[in-house]
Amino acid sequence: MEIVMPDVQLLALAPEIILIIVAFLMLLFSPLLGGENTKSGPKVGGIVSLIALTAAFVINLLIGQNGQSEIITFGGMIAKDSFSLYFNALVIIAAAFSIIISFDYIDKFGIKEGEYYLLILFSTVGMMLMGSSTDLLSIFISLEIMSIPIYVLVGFSRNNLRAREASFKYFILGAVSTGIFVYGAALVYGSAGSTNLAAIADALLAKPLYNDPIFMLGSAFLISGFLFKISAVPFHMWTPDVYEGANLPITAFMSVGVKAAALSAFIRFIVYDLAITGDSWVLALSLVAVATMVLGNSAALAQSNLKRLFAYSSIAHVGYIIIALIAATESAIASVLFYLLIYIVTNLGIFAFLIYFSKKENECESIDQLAGLGYSHPIMAVCMGIFLFSLAGIPPTGGFMGKLFLFIAAVESGYVTLVVIAVIASGVSVYYYLKVMMSLFEKGKKTEENIKNPYAALVVFIAAIITIYLGVMPGFFIELAKRCALSLF
Repeated sequence: MEIVMPDVQLLALAPEIILIIVAFLMLLFSPLLGGENTKSGPKVGGIVSLIALTAAFVINLLIGQNGQSEIITFGGMIAKDSFSLYFNALVIIAAAFSIIISFDYIDKFGIKEGEYYLLILFSTVGMMLMGSSTDLLSIFISLEIMSIPIYVLVGFSRNNLRAREASFKYFILGAVSTGIFVYGAALVYGSAGSTNLAAIADALLAKPLYNDPIFMLGSAFLISGFLFKISAVPFHMWTPDVYEGANLPITAFMSVGVKAAALSAFIRFIVYDLAITGDSWVLALSLVAVATMVLGNSAALAQSNLKRLFAYSSIAHVGYIIIALIAATESAIASVLFYLLIYIVTNLGIFAFLIYFSKKENECESIDQLAGLGYSHPIMAVCMGIFLFSLAGIPPTGGFMGKLFLFIAAVESGYVTLVVIAVIASGVSVYYYLKVMMSLFEKGKKTEENIKNPYAALVVFIAAIITIYLGVMPGFFIELAKRCALSLF
């Protein structure tokens, strides 16, 4: 029997390879990088990580400009196309910003930097591979590379009981969801005869597998695994506890990176395979979208803890995104890509704001802690207002353009009822976003002076500028999102 070796083009994976090499080098030399020095300011580990991410970002851009529309490697398990390169860029930006806002934070909270930064790099590699995976096996491997470092990072503060509890919960529930995903992949393989998304699509076109209960059950398990990672109802229960228990920079990284990576793989599965099955899955995902929007926004109304509030807010935003995924058209997928860009920038800005006002071993995570900051730090308060208005979808912020683009795509596909519910839910969200904004200008409460964090302030200002720019001049990024979405069709 002749063994055929799969075609391997390592150049296509150059961004991921760079991050892996740097992460392993940091693992070897982490005792030197961490040390006992608690002096504030960026250290070697953070700087090396940023250099590696910058190199990966530049190479990612060069791959996109090499004239090839798509590079297929590892026997069809990995595809480097405009879609995956777009998500790679988003994930790299999220990781870089998360590292920058960690610079002073790890000194305040006594975190050893060597292991901290290399875990972020390993997780980033998994996220990038998720966006490039075109096979259920490579999706599973990427999922584990992404998730295992996150489990550790959530409980990185070993002296923090809340962090350890959150890490344990996330690990147990994540392991269960991964098991469900693998079982679903096995059922789909048994029905379609392949784990490759393109081959599964061919099998669906050849015979109506959507009438096969084994295939439909396997697809349901796969969808459940994806919905867990993006925090959709009813698989959302881990999100508030994990967000609250993790350190702020890790909460920021999780809230954008994990969602973007999981959505990239979910989108491929929907476009390649689920869309062929017709309306057999539309009703179920519609119910998930409605439940996610309603529960996310209604639960956020009662929150006084900012981490939990923004956790439920992120759940609600997943509901808006699922509406576009149900449409599964080229314009709908493009709207998701554009929306994710805005969501990532806005969320990173919010958590950078909270880090800026965190005191030594005392995170800023309560609404009461924001009282009076609008008077003592007016520019920072304005930036926070921009982020909150963007999440609420108020012009002229990027969030308004993102929701507009998203809802128009859904209406064009005939999902008017879902869009109406989404608009109402978005209107409800204005209340708790304004509650946070108003707390910044509460009088009669004296606030303690925080330890200044210039790196967090830098991220806040950059994110605020980008958020306004995307709301006023979104044309270039909308066209970019359309070109990247086109590579899937």
